[in-house]
Amino acid sequence: MADDRFAFGQNWQAYLSRTFSEERVASAGDWLLRFLEVPDLTGLSFLDIGSGSGLHSLAAVRAGALASAPGFGPRGIG
Repeated sequence: MADDRFAFGQNWQAYLSRTFSEERVASAGDWLLRFLEVPDLTGLSFLDIGSGSGLHSLAAVRAGALASAPGFGPRGIG
């Protein structure tokens, strides 16, 4: 049986080269804090299931959280 899982590592490299920016991380962080109605995430855990690019995981870490973004495969965020 072939492994039909998404090739995460290849997608991530393409995303970084085309789309990733500090402005997008900041925007994701602003949205996350507004959505959760908190000033920061200091001392909190953040579980990002289906994290995709990991943008919100990174934003959560920068807001003070301990983030985990488990993936299904050897190239997941971790």
